[in-house]
Formats: sequence, C-alpha cells, structure tokens
Amino acid sequence: MSEFVVIGDTHGCFETFKALLKKLPDCEKVLLGDLVDRGPRSKEMIDFMIENKDEFSSVLGNHEYFMICALEKPIQFYKSLWFQNGGNKTIASYGGSIHNIERSHYLFLKDLPSYIIKDKVLLSHTTYDQRYPLEEASSRLDMYESIIWCREEPLKIMREDLIDKIDYQIIGHTPNPEPIIEEHYANIDTGCVYNRGGCNKLTALHYPSKKVYQQENID
Repeated sequence: MSEFVVIGDTHGCFETFKALLKKLPDCEKVLLGDLVDRGPRSKEMIDFMIENKDEFSSVLGNHEYFMICALEKPIQFYKSLWFQNGGNKTIASYGGSIHNIERSHYLFLKDLPSYIIKDKVLLSHTTYDQRYPLEEASSRLDMYESIIWCREEPLKIMREDLIDKIDYQIIGHTPNPEPIIEEHYANIDTGCVYNRGGCNKLTALHYPSKKVYQQENID
C-alpha cells in the first residue's frame, strides 16, 4: 500500500496552503477541489497546481464547476452565479477581468477528474450518493446528488459492485470546526476561508495513518 496526503478545500488561500505544505511528509498529495473562490489568491493556486502537476493532483469541486460554466456559457446567469459564490475574489486575483484568465487555467479546470480512487480510497469533493452508479454521480455535475454537490454523510456499506474497489472515502465541501474521522470516511474541510464557528484552518490527512495536519489561515 502506498502513502499519500489529502488536502481539504483551499479556496484561494495560497499562503496558508504553502505554510501547510511545510508540515507535510514527502509523498504524493491530492487536493479535494474548491481550489478557487472566496480567498484572495486563486490564480496563484492554479498556477502552482499546473507547475507541480507531477507531485500534486486534484479532483473537481463545485467552485471549479462554477468557474468553468462562467467561462464556457455566454449567459449572464452563470457569471452572476459564480460572482455571488466567491468568483469575484477569483476575478480580482486575475487583475479584475474575466478576460485575463489564461486558457491554460481553463483547460486545467476542464481536465480535473470528479473522483480519484487510490488503494481502495475514494477521493472526491463530496459524498458519493450510492443511489446512482458512480459514473452517473460523477458525470452529471448539475445534479444535487452528484459527487461535487452532495452533502449527505457517506454510507457505511459500499454498493455491492464497488465493495472490492472502495473501502474508505475522503471528502471536503461541508466545513466543520475540526475534521471528522470515522471508520468508513473522513471529511477534512475545516473552513479555511471562513473566520467563524471555529473554522479558519486548512487540514490535510495522511493515509493510511490518518494523521491530521493543520494550518491556521494566514491569507
């Protein structure tokens, strides 16, 4: 079994992310999406991910999906929706104009997988809703039940067709003051970008040890 570190929602808090990296062991690192929005340094976050793609990978989060829709669809609704959900901070990090967003950044977002399976661990932005085949939950990104939107707690028993492939899940998306580490799943979104309710920390989880690493927000 290999070892790897999973990092929760960074939301453009790039300085906090860099500080956390100094505390982590030297192994592969996977981010759980929501790299962008609400924090001040989304552009720097994407620049880093592109420049370090051999060591770092990420799944798609709902905020990357917001951004993709705003860039792809010539309808004001999508741009307004993104702006209202923290996209204004992302645009500011690109100098204040959506037209400054490099095509390489758009292509990076488009290529993000909706989930990664490593050593029977399902890594995704949110819970896998087992009422749907995994492929459907991960491809129909506009569904509330999709793997970038669902807020239900993961079930203890995996679908029969996936029992031999997945025995643990690590997610983000729903912030909590401290990470939730259960027998069958972990939620490591500790609201890095939110200075309320005991949040304001970026959390990483080492697997298989399940050791937690944290960094207070410094952005």
